[in-house]
Parts: sequence; C-alpha cells; structure tokens
Amino acid sequence: MNEISSKNPVFIHSLWRGASTYFFATFRRCEGVFAYQEPLHELVLAAAGQPELLVGTVSSDGSGLRHPNMDFGYFHELALTHSAWKDTIAKDLIYDRYFVVEPDLRLAAFFQSLIGAAPRRPVIQECRCALRIGGLKEALGGTHLSLVRNPRDQWLSCKINLYFDAVIQLLQQGQQVPRSLRRLWEKNRIIECNSDEIADEIRHFMRWPLKAEDSYRAFFTIWCMVLRHARKYADLVIFVDYINKIDGKCEEVERQIAEVGAGEVSLRDCDLFMSQLPEGVANWFHIIERDVFNDLAIDGFEDCEIRDAVATVNALEDLRLEVLVRDPERSLRESLDRTQRMVLDLLDHRQQMAAMHRDDAWAKLQQTIDNGNSQNQEFKHLMVEIDIEIDAIAELVGAVNIERAS
Repeated sequence: MNEISSKNPVFIHSLWRGASTYFFATFRRCEGVFAYQEPLHELVLAAAGQPELLVGTVSSDGSGLRHPNMDFGYFHELALTHSAWKDTIAKDLIYDRYFVVEPDLRLAAFFQSLIGAAPRRPVIQECRCALRIGGLKEALGGTHLSLVRNPRDQWLSCKINLYFDAVIQLLQQGQQVPRSLRRLWEKNRIIECNSDEIADEIRHFMRWPLKAEDSYRAFFTIWCMVLRHARKYADLVIFVDYINKIDGKCEEVERQIAEVGAGEVSLRDCDLFMSQLPEGVANWFHIIERDVFNDLAIDGFEDCEIRDAVATVNALEDLRLEVLVRDPERSLRESLDRTQRMVLDLLDHRQQMAAMHRDDAWAKLQQTIDNGNSQNQEFKHLMVEIDIEIDAIAELVGAVNIERAS
C-alpha cells in the first residue's frame, strides 16, 4: 500500500458559506487528524514565497465571518508543512480551472504534497474543488464528503462582504465555463481582468458587483452543478441544514461519516441559521431558480437531474417552514438580527466601493494632469459608471429593508 492510500485522506468539499469551516474545525479537534483549511486559497499561493503570511490568520470572533473559534490560525497546518507544497501550487489551479472536471495532474501533485507531509491522517477542507471531486478521486483516492446548504441562505450569507460575489464572477472568466454562465457574463457585459495577482482580479470584480438578480442567478447555477457533481462522485453528500433541526439527524450524519471511512466526529453543536423569508422575497428566489432550471435543461442537464435539484430545494424550503412553526420567536429574533447585520454590511460595502471608485477616479484624473492632455470625457464616463453601481447597491439595500419591515 502506497503512502497516499495508507493515509486515506478525507476531502471536505463545499461552496463558500456552506459550513465547511465548521466541519474543518470539528475534524481538526479529532485525535489522529491533521487538517488543512482551504489550501487552494489565494493567500496560500502568495505565501509560497512568504510563509509568514500563514501565521495568525484568524481572530477570536472568526474575523467577522461567523466562523467557529479556533485555537490555531486557519493555515496553521500549511505553515508547518510549507516546504513540502510551496513549489507545487500554481495560480491557474485556484480559480481558472474550477470548471475543468478532467483529472488534473498538477492539482493532484499539489494535494499529494499535502497528504505526504501530513504527520497524521490528512483532512483537506476546500471550497474551490466542489466541481473537481471526480478527478481528485481518480488521482488520489480518499474519502470525499460534499456539504450542501440551502442556496437562499447560503447566497444571503455571502453578502457579509464583497469578496464572495467577486469570486463567483472570477470563476466565470476561467476555462470550460458552462454556457449558461457564459450567457450571463455576456448579458452583463462583464469586463475580464487577467492579472498575475489574484488579489488584483478580485479587487476588479469587487468594484463592479452584479445586481442582486444576476448575482443569485450565477450562484444558484453553480449550486445546481455542484449538487449534480456531488451526487455522482462524492462518497457522502451532507445536507447541513438538517443537522440538529430534525430529531435523530445529527446521529444519522455522524454514523454515515463513520461508515464511509471518514472517522468519528461529533456534530452536536452544528446549528446553521435559516432565515424567515417573506412571501415576496421567497417568490423572488423562486422565479430566478425556475429560470435557472430552464437554462440548465437547455444546456444538457438530464430531466432526472433537474427533478433532483427541484426536489432538494423544495425539501429545504419545507424545512424552513418547519423550523419557523416549531420556534417562531427564535426564528423571528434571529432573522431580525441577521437583517440588521446585513444592512450594516451593505453600508460598509457601499463605502468600500465608493472608496475604490474614488481612488480609481483620482488616479485617472492625476494621470490626465500629468500627461498634460484633456480626458474629461473619459473621467465623466467613469463618474456615470460609479453612479450606476451605487444605484445597484441601493436597490439591494432596499430589498433587505423590505424583508426587515416584513
């Protein structure tokens, strides 16, 4: 038995804001486990030449991301094994090849370096391989868990900052992008940004976020693709919303994790938030989801795959209603708290965007002055674009305020 198979790695796959950090922290506490947190993160790429970046990357309150508290930084294990993987990570592996489902030898080599360097059984939690399970499984074996959260709350949770929307856009300029996402890209006339630095690309898309409807359309399209891929390749698909909301479900999931060979864990403190959605907001989500299902059918999803996605969403919405009926006061209190935090987050986002656009505008103006020529028309056009984007944010703030009022 070779070194990789003898260590039998566990992979935890998820989209962002899908409880993956909770699962990472849970496995990390287990005896005999060496857990890696998001080794394909762009900060890890930067840290290949600057390992000090991996130190201290977490705060006691989860850095505002509502992550579980941890004794060590997110990338503690990556810092310990830096010499083993620093020459195997590459920029295009992170986002450019997200939709490439074929086995990727370079990606496998990167993960193999992590597996080989782990002093105990390696557990790898990653949000950038949810559509690459098949290739990784073929190349590396291991046990693959896929976490699925209800798409509506997951997308709303992504609004905690500008990063997650930007990353979803960044994925859409990569290789083998599905046709439905390419059509959405062309409809919004999104300008690509191909830089040597991922941080520059993310910053570019943070400047020009999609309006709410198109943002959810893109997210939900990827969510459906991830669900289909997980059904086909993952050893276990875990619907995280059900844990500790349905009697006996927590114990069932714990047992399933052990049965597929991923070890024994306790999920007793897993409690994902499900918000109250007023009828108008729920209908807004439903209309977009229906359109995405139609697009996916056109693009090659089988009827059974569409039916599975529809049934999954409907079942999760039934769970939302059950939670509301069971404890309406807690549900209302948590929803109001979340709405208030979202409003504050959105106001922060608006300020951040205004600052970024202001910096861009001043830079262009200074360039105009320095060059000694007049570019007033270009400057005015930039100001118009800023106004359009601020109006888009105001639209989203208005939607949140409607939810809060309801």
